[in-house]
Amino acid sequence: EDGLRIAYISDMHLPHHLAYYDDNEEKMIEDIVEKLFCSLENLNERKFNKIYAVIFGGDISETPETTIKFLKRFRMEVEIPIFFILGNHDYIEFPNVYSCVNFYKDRLQEMQITLLHNEYVVCNHLEEQFIIFGGTGFAKYDEVWNANRVVCCKNFTREDEIKETTLFETAYKSALDNAKEQKKCFLCLSHYPVSACLNNAFEREAILSDGELKSA
Repeated sequence: EDGLRIAYISDMHLPHHLAYYDDNEEKMIEDIVEKLFCSLENLNERKFNKIYAVIFGGDISETPETTIKFLKRFRMEVEIPIFFILGNHDYIEFPNVYSCVNFYKDRLQEMQITLLHNEYVVCNHLEEQFIIFGGTGFAKYDEVWNANRVVCCKNFTREDEIKETTLFETAYKSALDNAKEQKKCFLCLSHYPVSACLNNAFEREAILSDGELKSA
C-alpha cells in the first residue's frame, strides 16, 4: 500500500465527444477535466499512498491545438508529474514523426509536462528512484494493424514504421539495461501493444500500452 501508484489515461479522442457538448470545445474540455480531476481525488482518498503521477498514453485529439488546450486546462488542476506519449492519431496533422515530436516537446515544456519519445527519465518516489521509458512504439511486428491500415502522419509508410519501431526497441533495451545496472524499478510506456512494438520480447517489468497492460 506504500508502493508506486500511477494514473493512466489513454485514447480520449476528444473530437468524438464534441456532439455531446453542442460542438462547444471549451465546455467539453472543462467538463472532462473536472471529471478526471474528481476521479483522481477519489482514488487518492481510498488509498494510503497518493498517486505519484499521471500518464497520458496518446490519442487525446487529432487536432494539436485541442490537445494543448486540454492539457493546459488539466495542468491547472493537477500539480503532480504528468507524462505524455504520442498515439498514432496525434500525428495526423503533421508531415512526419519528428515535426510532431518537436511541436509537442516545445509546447508541453511550458506546462512542465514531459513528452517521452524513445527516451527515459529517472524519478524519485518515497526515497527510491525508478525509471520511466516511453514512446509511441509503432507496429513493426503487426502484419494487420500497421501503417498500411492505421492512420498516422502524412505519407507515413510501412518502411517508416519499421524504422521507428526499431528505434523504439533499441532505446527500450538501453533504458532497461540502465535500470538493471542501477537496480531501479523500470516502467515502459507505449501506445501500441507490446506484441506490435516489442514482438512480446519484453521482460516482466511493468509495461503500460494502449493495447494491453502487463505487470510484474
